[in-house]
Amino acid sequence: MAESRSLGEAIRLRRLELGMSQEDLAEKIGPDVRQSDVSRLERGKILFPRLERLNQIAMALGMSVGSLLIEAGWFTDEETRQVSSIEELVPGTAVPIVVADDEPISLEAIASLLGDNGYAAISAYDLPSLIEAINTATPEIVIVDVALPGLRNGNLDEHMLHLDPAPIVVFMGSGLPEIEVDEPYLEKPIDSRQLLALIDSIERPLRPVNTSCNGHDAPSKS
Repeated sequence: MAESRSLGEAIRLRRLELGMSQEDLAEKIGPDVRQSDVSRLERGKILFPRLERLNQIAMALGMSVGSLLIEAGWFTDEETRQVSSIEELVPGTAVPIVVADDEPISLEAIASLLGDNGYAAISAYDLPSLIEAINTATPEIVIVDVALPGLRNGNLDEHMLHLDPAPIVVFMGSGLPEIEVDEPYLEKPIDSRQLLALIDSIERPLRPVNTSCNGHDAPSKS
């Protein structure tokens, strides 16, 4: 296994490959991340970020957590093959979900919940950061507060017309929405079980259907 500082080196090399400064990467990771945090991480001063933060870092770099750790040399050759196989074959692995909320406590709570349940949560705190997150991560699901600064009725759709398929949008807010929404709506404070159940119901139709069983056609149901 490589030394822990190789994680920071892998992050630095990937950042430079993408032409990003430390400030750029900090902004993509989240509103609570500063350039100095990225610098400490790259210099090995942070041995291993928590899982939710690691998900954010990987998504900001345009890669999965597994791929990032492989680049960091954390796995043997056999473990690398296993991780690569899992990421290719397991439905729902590190499904990217963008969460947009201008309330830091709410944003952190939802992102942590998603990260703890195997999703790659990317945070946004206003409309420009939300648009950037959508373009960078190409998420399957976008969870956005109806009171997000800059958000107006219908203007979010305008920024997703180029995406195919477009992400599913879930709105949330305190009390009933003051604007008309056709998408699913969650009332704050968010119930974790309700949120995860909604995401699972949205994600399931997006997963590839396995039509074979051990190399043979799956038996039909009568």
